[in-house]
Amino acid sequence: MSISGINSLKAKLRTLKAVSNATSLAAYAGGLVVEGAAKVNIREEDLIDTGFMVNSVCTVSDKKGTYYKAKAAAEAKNPKESMLPAPNPKLGEAVVMVGAEYAGILHNNNTNPHPFLRKAVDENEKQVLEAVSNVIEKQVKAAVKGGVFRG
Repeated sequence: MSISGINSLKAKLRTLKAVSNATSLAAYAGGLVVEGAAKVNIREEDLIDTGFMVNSVCTVSDKKGTYYKAKAAAEAKNPKESMLPAPNPKLGEAVVMVGAEYAGILHNNNTNPHPFLRKAVDENEKQVLEAVSNVIEKQVKAAVKGGVFRG
C-alpha cells in the first residue's frame, strides 16, 4: 500500500474502517439468515406452545441486534417467562441465540432431539455466505467511493 498525501491517507483509512465495520455488519447479516431459518424450523418441528421460544430467537453483533425486539415479542407471548441475558459478541462476530431457557433441552434432548438451530446453520451455509459477501462488497465499494454504507 503506497500513500502519497493527506487525501490518499484519508482514503486508505476510510477503506480500513469500512473493512472493520463490514465484518461486524456481515456477521450480523449472516446471523439473520440463521435466525430466520431457526424460526422456520421451530414451527416445522411443532415446538410452539405459547410462542415464547420462537419469538426469543435473535441475532446480536457488536454493531446491531434484534435482542430487544425479540425479548419484547417473546415476553408478550408469555409474561411468565423471561429472556436469557443478551450476549456480548466480539468485534466482527455475531451470535444467534434462543432466549428461552428451555430451548437447549429441546434442541439437544438425548431421546428426542430437535436440533432446529444446528439445522438452520447446516442447511443455510450458502445463503449465509452470500449475505456475508454482499455486505462486505457493498461496504468496501462505498468506502472506496468515499461514502459510508451502514447496512
